Amino acid sequence: MTGIVRGASLALLLAALIASVAAAPPSTQDARLPVPDPQTRAKAAKLIAELFQTDLMQIKNAADEAAYAAKLLKAATDTADDPAGRFELFEEARSSAAHAGDVETAMQAVGQISQAYRANGLGLAAQTLSVVVAHAGPRDAPRALPYIDNFVGQSVGADRFDLATLGTDLAMDAARKSQDPTLIAQAEAFAKETDSLKAAFEGVPAAGAKLAQNPSDADANLMIGRFYCLYKGEWGALLPLSHGSDPALKDLAAKDLAGATDPHAMMLIGDGWWDWAAVQSGMPRQNARGRAVFWYQKAAPQLQGLSKLVVEHRLFEFSAEHPESATPPHRE
Repeated sequence: MTGIVRGASLALLLAALIASVAAAPPSTQDARLPVPDPQTRAKAAKLIAELFQTDLMQIKNAADEAAYAAKLLKAATDTADDPAGRFELFEEARSSAAHAGDVETAMQAVGQISQAYRANGLGLAAQTLSVVVAHAGPRDAPRALPYIDNFVGQSVGADRFDLATLGTDLAMDAARKSQDPTLIAQAEAFAKETDSLKAAFEGVPAAGAKLAQNPSDADANLMIGRFYCLYKGEWGALLPLSHGSDPALKDLAAKDLAGATDPHAMMLIGDGWWDWAAVQSGMPRQNARGRAVFWYQKAAPQLQGLSKLVVEHRLFEFSAEHPESATPPHRE
Protein backbone atom coordinates (compact mmCIF):
# COMPACT_ATOMS: atom_id res chain seq x y z
CA MET A 1 0.00 0.00 0.00
CA THR A 2 1.31 3.47 -0.86
CA GLY A 3 -0.22 5.19 2.15
CA ILE A 4 -3.23 7.31 2.98
CA VAL A 5 -4.65 9.54 0.27
CA ARG A 6 -5.81 12.86 1.70
CA GLY A 7 -7.34 16.18 0.74
CA ALA A 8 -7.35 17.15 -2.91
CA SER A 9 -5.55 13.96 -3.90
CA LEU A 10 -8.37 11.89 -2.42
CA ALA A 11 -10.98 13.99 -4.20
CA LEU A 12 -9.19 13.57 -7.53
CA LEU A 13 -8.83 9.82 -7.02
CA LEU A 14 -12.49 9.49 -6.14
CA ALA A 15 -13.55 11.44 -9.19
CA ALA A 16 -11.48 9.16 -11.42
CA LEU A 17 -12.74 5.99 -9.75
CA ILE A 18 -16.39 6.95 -9.78
CA ALA A 19 -16.16 8.01 -13.41
CA SER A 20 -14.60 4.65 -14.25
CA VAL A 21 -17.41 2.65 -12.66
CA ALA A 22 -20.02 2.83 -15.36
CA ALA A 23 -23.51 1.81 -14.27
CA ALA A 24 -24.31 -1.65 -15.55
CA PRO A 25 -26.93 -1.80 -18.33
CA PRO A 26 -30.31 -2.44 -16.70
CA SER A 27 -31.39 -6.04 -17.07
CA THR A 28 -34.92 -6.98 -18.01
CA GLN A 29 -35.37 -8.18 -14.41
CA ASP A 30 -34.13 -4.96 -12.78
CA ALA A 31 -37.27 -3.39 -11.38
CA ARG A 32 -35.43 -0.34 -10.04
CA LEU A 33 -36.18 3.08 -11.44
CA PRO A 34 -33.74 4.95 -13.68
CA VAL A 35 -31.76 7.78 -12.11
CA PRO A 36 -33.52 11.05 -13.03
CA ASP A 37 -31.83 13.15 -15.70
CA PRO A 38 -29.85 16.27 -14.67
CA GLN A 39 -32.56 18.74 -15.73
CA THR A 40 -35.26 16.94 -13.71
CA ARG A 41 -32.93 16.69 -10.73
CA ALA A 42 -32.14 20.41 -10.91
CA LYS A 43 -35.85 21.29 -10.79
CA ALA A 44 -36.37 18.96 -7.83
CA ALA A 45 -33.35 20.42 -6.02
CA LYS A 46 -34.67 23.95 -6.48
CA LEU A 47 -38.05 22.96 -5.06
CA ILE A 48 -36.41 21.23 -2.07
CA ALA A 49 -34.34 24.37 -1.35
CA GLU A 50 -37.54 26.44 -1.33
CA LEU A 51 -39.45 24.00 0.87
CA PHE A 52 -36.63 23.65 3.40
CA GLN A 53 -35.36 27.23 3.24
CA THR A 54 -35.99 27.82 6.96
CA ASP A 55 -34.14 24.64 7.93
CA LEU A 56 -31.19 25.58 5.72
CA MET A 57 -30.93 29.04 7.27
CA GLN A 58 -30.83 27.51 10.76
CA ILE A 59 -27.81 25.29 10.08
CA LYS A 60 -24.95 26.59 12.21
CA ASN A 61 -22.92 23.46 12.91
CA ALA A 62 -22.56 19.75 12.14
CA ALA A 63 -25.32 18.77 14.58
CA ASP A 64 -27.76 21.11 12.81
CA GLU A 65 -26.80 19.70 9.42
CA ALA A 66 -27.21 16.14 10.69
CA ALA A 67 -30.70 17.00 11.95
CA TYR A 68 -31.52 18.54 8.57
CA ALA A 69 -30.29 15.38 6.81
CA ALA A 70 -32.47 13.20 9.04
CA LYS A 71 -35.49 15.36 8.22
CA LEU A 72 -34.81 15.02 4.49
CA LEU A 73 -34.38 11.26 4.80
CA LYS A 74 -37.79 10.97 6.46
CA ALA A 75 -39.38 13.19 3.81
CA ALA A 76 -37.88 10.99 1.09
CA THR A 77 -39.12 7.82 2.79
CA ASP A 78 -42.63 9.31 3.03
CA THR A 79 -42.67 10.37 -0.64
CA ALA A 80 -44.30 7.74 -2.85
CA ASP A 81 -45.70 9.56 -5.89
CA ASP A 82 -42.72 11.61 -7.10
CA PRO A 83 -39.72 9.42 -8.09
CA ALA A 84 -37.55 12.37 -9.12
CA GLY A 85 -38.31 14.35 -5.99
CA ARG A 86 -37.78 11.29 -3.84
CA PHE A 87 -34.39 10.64 -5.43
CA GLU A 88 -33.27 14.22 -4.87
CA LEU A 89 -34.45 14.16 -1.25
CA PHE A 90 -32.38 11.02 -0.66
CA GLU A 91 -29.42 12.58 -2.44
CA GLU A 92 -29.62 15.81 -0.45
CA ALA A 93 -29.94 13.80 2.78
CA ARG A 94 -26.91 11.72 1.80
CA SER A 95 -24.77 14.75 0.99
CA SER A 96 -25.79 16.75 4.07
CA ALA A 97 -25.29 13.81 6.43
CA ALA A 98 -21.89 13.05 4.94
CA HIS A 99 -20.71 16.64 5.42
CA ALA A 100 -22.01 16.49 9.00
CA GLY A 101 -19.97 13.34 9.62
CA ASP A 102 -23.19 11.38 10.26
CA VAL A 103 -22.29 8.06 8.66
CA GLU A 104 -25.47 6.24 9.74
CA THR A 105 -27.86 8.65 8.00
CA ALA A 106 -25.58 9.07 4.99
CA MET A 107 -25.29 5.34 4.37
CA GLN A 108 -29.03 4.82 4.94
CA ALA A 109 -29.57 7.24 2.08
CA VAL A 110 -27.02 5.40 -0.07
CA GLY A 111 -28.85 2.14 0.62
CA GLN A 112 -32.24 3.62 -0.25
CA ILE A 113 -30.92 5.11 -3.49
CA SER A 114 -29.21 1.85 -4.52
CA GLN A 115 -32.31 -0.17 -3.67
CA ALA A 116 -34.81 1.99 -5.53
CA TYR A 117 -32.77 3.41 -8.44
CA ARG A 118 -30.27 2.10 -10.98
CA ALA A 119 -27.48 4.07 -9.38
CA ASN A 120 -23.81 3.15 -9.14
CA GLY A 121 -23.96 1.91 -5.56
CA LEU A 122 -20.26 1.28 -5.02
CA GLY A 123 -19.29 4.62 -6.51
CA LEU A 124 -21.87 6.41 -4.38
CA ALA A 125 -20.69 4.61 -1.25
CA ALA A 126 -17.06 5.50 -2.02
CA GLN A 127 -17.92 9.15 -2.46
CA THR A 128 -20.07 9.22 0.69
CA LEU A 129 -17.60 7.47 2.97
CA SER A 130 -14.74 9.69 1.84
CA VAL A 131 -16.72 12.82 2.72
CA VAL A 132 -17.80 11.34 6.07
CA VAL A 133 -14.23 10.47 7.06
CA ALA A 134 -12.96 13.87 5.93
CA HIS A 135 -15.52 15.71 8.09
CA ALA A 136 -15.79 13.36 11.08
CA GLY A 137 -13.98 14.23 14.29
CA PRO A 138 -11.98 11.86 16.52
CA ARG A 139 -15.12 10.60 18.28
CA ASP A 140 -17.25 10.12 15.15
CA ALA A 141 -14.60 8.71 12.78
CA PRO A 142 -14.61 5.17 14.28
CA ARG A 143 -18.36 4.91 13.61
CA ALA A 144 -17.54 4.84 9.91
CA LEU A 145 -15.32 1.75 10.20
CA PRO A 146 -18.09 -0.93 10.03
CA TYR A 147 -19.51 0.76 6.92
CA ILE A 148 -16.06 0.95 5.35
CA ASP A 149 -15.51 -2.72 6.15
CA ASN A 150 -18.78 -3.59 4.38
CA PHE A 151 -17.84 -1.37 1.43
CA VAL A 152 -14.45 -3.07 1.06
CA GLY A 153 -16.12 -6.48 1.28
CA GLN A 154 -18.56 -5.58 -1.50
CA SER A 155 -15.74 -4.14 -3.61
CA VAL A 156 -13.67 -7.31 -3.19
CA GLY A 157 -16.75 -9.39 -3.99
CA ALA A 158 -17.07 -7.48 -7.26
CA ASP A 159 -13.30 -7.78 -7.92
CA ARG A 160 -13.02 -3.99 -7.72
CA PHE A 161 -9.67 -3.80 -5.97
CA ASP A 162 -9.19 -0.14 -6.90
CA LEU A 163 -12.22 0.68 -4.76
CA ALA A 164 -11.22 -1.83 -2.09
CA THR A 165 -7.83 -0.12 -1.74
CA LEU A 166 -9.56 3.23 -1.46
CA GLY A 167 -11.68 1.73 1.31
CA THR A 168 -8.68 0.52 3.30
CA ASP A 169 -7.11 3.97 2.95
CA LEU A 170 -10.29 5.47 4.38
CA ALA A 171 -10.25 2.91 7.20
CA MET A 172 -6.68 3.92 8.04
CA ASP A 173 -7.62 7.59 7.96
CA ALA A 174 -10.61 7.03 10.28
CA ALA A 175 -8.55 4.88 12.66
CA ARG A 176 -5.79 7.47 12.87
CA LYS A 177 -8.32 10.19 13.58
CA SER A 178 -9.54 8.14 16.51
CA GLN A 179 -5.98 7.91 17.89
CA ASP A 180 -6.88 4.41 19.12
CA PRO A 181 -3.82 2.10 18.75
CA THR A 182 -6.04 -0.99 18.52
CA LEU A 183 -8.11 0.46 15.66
CA ILE A 184 -4.96 1.60 13.87
CA ALA A 185 -3.45 -1.89 14.12
CA GLN A 186 -6.69 -3.42 12.83
CA ALA A 187 -6.77 -0.98 9.91
CA GLU A 188 -3.17 -1.85 9.04
CA ALA A 189 -3.98 -5.58 9.07
CA PHE A 190 -7.10 -4.91 6.98
CA ALA A 191 -5.03 -3.05 4.39
CA LYS A 192 -2.40 -5.80 4.31
CA GLU A 193 -5.03 -8.48 3.70
CA THR A 194 -6.68 -6.45 0.95
CA ASP A 195 -3.30 -5.78 -0.68
CA SER A 196 -2.63 -9.53 -0.70
CA LEU A 197 -5.93 -10.13 -2.48
CA LYS A 198 -5.18 -7.35 -4.95
CA ALA A 199 -1.75 -8.79 -5.74
CA ALA A 200 -3.22 -12.28 -6.23
CA PHE A 201 -5.85 -10.86 -8.57
CA GLU A 202 -3.39 -9.19 -10.96
CA GLY A 203 -3.21 -12.08 -13.42
CA VAL A 204 -6.86 -13.12 -13.17
CA PRO A 205 -8.38 -10.88 -15.90
CA ALA A 206 -5.75 -12.03 -18.41
CA ALA A 207 -6.34 -15.65 -17.38
CA GLY A 208 -10.07 -15.18 -17.92
CA ALA A 209 -9.41 -13.85 -21.41
CA LYS A 210 -7.22 -16.88 -22.17
CA LEU A 211 -9.91 -19.29 -21.00
CA ALA A 212 -12.44 -17.58 -23.24
CA GLN A 213 -10.22 -18.54 -26.16
CA ASN A 214 -8.98 -21.89 -24.83
CA PRO A 215 -10.98 -23.44 -21.92
CA SER A 216 -8.32 -26.14 -21.44
CA ASP A 217 -5.44 -23.73 -20.76
CA ALA A 218 -4.01 -25.33 -17.60
CA ASP A 219 -2.11 -22.30 -16.34
CA ALA A 220 -5.12 -20.02 -16.80
CA ASN A 221 -7.37 -22.55 -15.04
CA LEU A 222 -4.92 -22.64 -12.13
CA MET A 223 -4.83 -18.84 -11.90
CA ILE A 224 -8.62 -18.58 -11.82
CA GLY A 225 -9.20 -21.54 -9.50
CA ARG A 226 -6.42 -20.64 -7.08
CA PHE A 227 -7.55 -17.04 -6.72
CA TYR A 228 -11.26 -17.68 -6.19
CA CYS A 229 -10.91 -20.81 -4.03
CA LEU A 230 -7.80 -20.10 -2.01
CA TYR A 231 -7.80 -16.32 -1.79
CA LYS A 232 -11.50 -15.43 -1.84
CA GLY A 233 -12.87 -18.69 -0.43
CA GLU A 234 -15.33 -19.08 -3.31
CA TRP A 235 -15.36 -22.82 -3.81
CA GLY A 236 -17.60 -22.73 -6.85
CA ALA A 237 -14.30 -22.32 -8.72
CA LEU A 238 -13.17 -25.89 -7.95
CA LEU A 239 -13.76 -26.90 -11.57
CA PRO A 240 -11.05 -24.68 -13.07
CA LEU A 241 -8.73 -25.66 -10.19
CA SER A 242 -9.30 -29.31 -11.14
CA HIS A 243 -8.10 -28.50 -14.67
CA GLY A 244 -5.12 -26.46 -13.54
CA SER A 245 -1.41 -27.06 -13.94
CA ASP A 246 -0.60 -27.68 -10.27
CA PRO A 247 -0.74 -31.49 -9.80
CA ALA A 248 -1.47 -31.38 -6.05
CA LEU A 249 -4.27 -28.82 -6.31
CA LYS A 250 -5.65 -30.53 -9.41
CA ASP A 251 -5.96 -33.80 -7.48
CA LEU A 252 -7.45 -32.17 -4.38
CA ALA A 253 -10.02 -30.24 -6.42
CA ALA A 254 -11.02 -33.32 -8.43
CA LYS A 255 -11.60 -35.35 -5.25
CA ASP A 256 -13.55 -32.47 -3.70
CA LEU A 257 -15.74 -32.16 -6.78
CA ALA A 258 -16.42 -35.91 -6.78
CA GLY A 259 -17.66 -35.60 -3.21
CA ALA A 260 -18.44 -38.42 -0.81
CA THR A 261 -21.26 -39.86 1.28
CA ASP A 262 -19.17 -42.14 3.50
CA PRO A 263 -17.86 -40.26 6.57
CA HIS A 264 -14.36 -41.69 6.26
CA ALA A 265 -14.20 -40.63 2.61
CA MET A 266 -15.36 -37.15 3.66
CA MET A 267 -12.62 -37.09 6.27
CA LEU A 268 -10.02 -38.05 3.66
CA ILE A 269 -11.06 -35.12 1.45
CA GLY A 270 -10.71 -32.85 4.46
CA ASP A 271 -7.33 -34.38 5.31
CA GLY A 272 -6.09 -33.58 1.84
CA TRP A 273 -6.84 -29.88 2.20
CA TRP A 274 -5.56 -29.82 5.80
CA ASP A 275 -2.24 -31.41 4.83
CA TRP A 276 -1.82 -29.11 1.84
CA ALA A 277 -2.47 -26.09 4.07
CA ALA A 278 0.24 -27.19 6.49
CA VAL A 279 2.99 -25.93 4.15
CA GLN A 280 1.11 -22.77 3.08
CA SER A 281 0.70 -19.34 4.65
CA GLY A 282 -1.72 -16.42 4.60
CA MET A 283 -5.07 -16.71 2.85
CA PRO A 284 -4.36 -19.96 0.97
CA ARG A 285 -3.62 -21.64 4.31
CA GLN A 286 -6.73 -20.21 5.98
CA ASN A 287 -9.07 -21.01 3.12
CA ALA A 288 -7.68 -24.52 2.52
CA ARG A 289 -8.09 -25.25 6.23
CA GLY A 290 -11.57 -23.80 6.03
CA ARG A 291 -12.39 -26.20 3.22
CA ALA A 292 -11.04 -29.08 5.30
CA VAL A 293 -13.30 -27.94 8.15
CA PHE A 294 -16.25 -27.97 5.74
CA TRP A 295 -15.68 -31.68 5.10
CA TYR A 296 -14.82 -32.45 8.72
CA GLN A 297 -18.10 -30.93 9.88
CA LYS A 298 -20.01 -33.12 7.41
CA ALA A 299 -18.16 -36.23 8.56
CA ALA A 300 -17.96 -35.64 12.34
CA PRO A 301 -21.49 -36.73 13.38
CA GLN A 302 -20.94 -40.18 11.83
CA LEU A 303 -17.34 -40.79 12.93
CA GLN A 304 -16.23 -42.81 15.93
CA GLY A 305 -13.05 -43.56 17.86
CA LEU A 306 -9.70 -42.06 16.89
CA SER A 307 -11.02 -40.60 13.62
CA LYS A 308 -13.63 -38.61 15.52
CA LEU A 309 -11.03 -37.37 18.01
CA VAL A 310 -8.72 -36.21 15.23
CA VAL A 311 -11.53 -34.35 13.45
CA GLU A 312 -12.77 -32.73 16.65
CA HIS A 313 -9.23 -31.62 17.51
CA ARG A 314 -8.79 -30.01 14.10
CA LEU A 315 -12.16 -28.29 14.31
CA PHE A 316 -11.14 -26.90 17.70
CA GLU A 317 -7.75 -25.83 16.34
CA PHE A 318 -9.35 -23.97 13.45
CA SER A 319 -11.86 -22.18 15.68
CA ALA A 320 -9.05 -21.19 18.07
CA GLU A 321 -6.96 -19.87 15.17
CA HIS A 322 -9.92 -17.96 13.68
CA PRO A 323 -12.20 -17.00 16.61
CA GLU A 324 -13.89 -14.33 14.49
CA SER A 325 -15.29 -16.99 12.15
CA ALA A 326 -18.17 -19.11 13.44
CA THR A 327 -18.08 -21.04 10.16
CA PRO A 328 -15.15 -21.80 7.85
CA PRO A 329 -14.37 -19.06 5.30
CA HIS A 330 -15.73 -20.66 2.15
CA ARG A 331 -18.58 -20.02 -0.25
CA GLU A 332 -19.86 -22.40 -2.90
